[in-house]
Amino acid sequence: MLFRSPTTVAAQLNTIKNGTYTGQASYNRWGAVQVAAVYKGGKLVDVQVLQYPDANGRDIEIAQYSLPILIQESVQSQSSNVAGVSGASYTSYSYVQSLQSAIDAAKSASGIA
Repeated sequence: MLFRSPTTVAAQLNTIKNGTYTGQASYNRWGAVQVAAVYKGGKLVDVQVLQYPDANGRDIEIAQYSLPILIQESVQSQSSNVAGVSGASYTSYSYVQSLQSAIDAAKSASGIA
């Protein structure tokens, strides 16, 4: 019979399962941002952008500039607690909202409160 130490069991209980978890779309005055959080080994390894404001060239320019920064900060911090990107306040806010929704979905699917 194999016994596990309490810390090993506790660590496994608080680990997010591998997978991609889609957040709800967050709408702002310029459009919607929707992302999916990708987890591997219990860690946030990537954020995939599924939808962003793209009604005109300026919207696309803002998204192409700000979203990679937000993704990098999220992966580094392992959370949605990131600083907004200057000049992209609405996109940043909606990104954070959608990412937190995805993180909540990942926790829920993994049995983490």
